[in-house]
Amino acid sequence: MRSRPLLALLGVVVLSVCAGCAALPGDTQPSAAEVKQTAIAKLDAIDAYAATVHVTLNGSFDETITYRVAHSHGRTNATYRQPERIDGMRIVTNDSATVQYVPRTNRAVVTYGTTPPDLFERLSDLLERNATYEGETNQEDGFAVEYAVEGANASVRVGASSGPYQFVTQAAAANRTTRVWVDRDRRIPVKARMTYATDNSTSRVTIEVTNVTLDPAFAADRFDPNIPESATVTTNRVITADDLTNLRANTTVAVPSPDVPAPYQFEDGMLLAYGNQTSITLTYTTPNDTSLRVTKRVPAADRRLEGEPVRVNGTTVRYVESGDRQLVRWQTDSATYTVTGENRDLLLAVASSLVEGGETSAGTPADQAARAPTRRGTLTVPHSFSA
Repeated sequence: MRSRPLLALLGVVVLSVCAGCAALPGDTQPSAAEVKQTAIAKLDAIDAYAATVHVTLNGSFDETITYRVAHSHGRTNATYRQPERIDGMRIVTNDSATVQYVPRTNRAVVTYGTTPPDLFERLSDLLERNATYEGETNQEDGFAVEYAVEGANASVRVGASSGPYQFVTQAAAANRTTRVWVDRDRRIPVKARMTYATDNSTSRVTIEVTNVTLDPAFAADRFDPNIPESATVTTNRVITADDLTNLRANTTVAVPSPDVPAPYQFEDGMLLAYGNQTSITLTYTTPNDTSLRVTKRVPAADRRLEGEPVRVNGTTVRYVESGDRQLVRWQTDSATYTVTGENRDLLLAVASSLVEGGETSAGTPADQAARAPTRRGTLTVPHSFSA
């Protein structure tokens, strides 16, 4: 008796989504620029959505991560389904904090000060970065649009008359290629693939969005963290700034002051305080988006460093080249330093400037709660998590 309402529901979905699915003969096709700008504008106008996201990693190891995400007016709730080790993990965010809860371990981590970009914000950013039109792809590409009814275990796959529009951006110097696929019917990006090629290997990250519902109505408690009182809770704090003065004023740890040559320029810095750990990351970029990062972790990591030993100003550092990553790492009695980027000579030169003492004295933390310890008991999160 329950099948008839479900079939009727699916019929309504098919009728609604197929209206205008295929272009009629003689219809004027939009230009590549129109497709791109329409997609970006449509993403900017979306206030709420639900979708299933598949992130596939291919390279040094292969894995697919799948999660169901709900987003509404800046709040996000992502529930992970695979791989098995993270099945049931929830990540809930708003504009001031992120809560991650793992039921298997009954542990929660609350991070104040930053939240990750939402799904469509990320896809829009990839499409907007100088992506050029590369034609249409066929549906044998492993892509098809899926439509679903939020809250029901039913979905309908609808194939358009042709494949999706494909855009690509190439960073030749870094051997990076990004492709973004825009659905012909909804005019929104639904797939992206980032390819990183080196002399020794190629790695890919593919993001595919299925079961998309735009502007759904969510239950009032959909974006509550819902963490049990018995959970072990760790509180972190993140500060990002485009001014090093702000970072120095919020930590007792000396902030690195590396000698980074032009055309690299300082872009931003991030301070992460978690438990008794402090991590400072400084990002420098060039006009063509090549980046270099300097990270300092206090206290020093308790592990043996791998890689090629290189003597720099009397200190042995380790040079590592793995896949698309190149980095130099070394330890002192109090800290671990990592310089990540491109070009061995550049990384070693930046490391040399830090080994010589390139740091600036720290200030006084504005909020000592940044070092709040792990504890069991009440979870305190911003009220804006509640509907």
